[in-house]
Amino acid sequence: MRYPIYQVDAFANRAFRGNPAAVMPLEEWMKDDVLQAIAAENNLAETAFFRSGVDEAFELRWFTPTVEVDLCGHATLATAFILMTEIDPDMEEVAFDTRSGRLNVSRKGTDLFALDFPTHEMVPITAPDTVAAAIGKTPTEAFAGKTGGNYLFVYDHESDIAELAPDMAALVTAVGDLEWGCYLHGASGIR
Repeated sequence: MRYPIYQVDAFANRAFRGNPAAVMPLEEWMKDDVLQAIAAENNLAETAFFRSGVDEAFELRWFTPTVEVDLCGHATLATAFILMTEIDPDMEEVAFDTRSGRLNVSRKGTDLFALDFPTHEMVPITAPDTVAAAIGKTPTEAFAGKTGGNYLFVYDHESDIAELAPDMAALVTAVGDLEWGCYLHGASGIR
């Protein structure tokens, strides 16, 4: 059986820029090990798999080359882009049911899409020394997700972030083998 697969460069207006994600529409879910093998073969940060769900929403799952993850923004936007430009160009908004809850994406004009991210309650913490050392600088403030596995570090200046040189191997050791992503937020935006 043949399945379509798309590669979308999110956050870009031309090829070979932005953040690539594979998107694969399905009629029925394949076995998890098959989905994982497809994602490994694609060898992109994420491969998004989706199928029709309930209430006019789509079920959406994301896989890195090695694990399934709970949330992936750029692959969600890539999936919405495929739905709204390739599959149903009249579609103006779409809902996805995911491991992180329902996510909504709406079209803003002809080529912009807005994703409504879920909120996660964060609690103030003292930054774990091993994590701060792996990132390269102790933050001014630190927060942890109540459900675990998520940290938010706050720095006073954009230059603090620009000067960071994270040791990714040490970071993986410090936080454990979790499904995680790293977004560095400075005064001028997300890097």
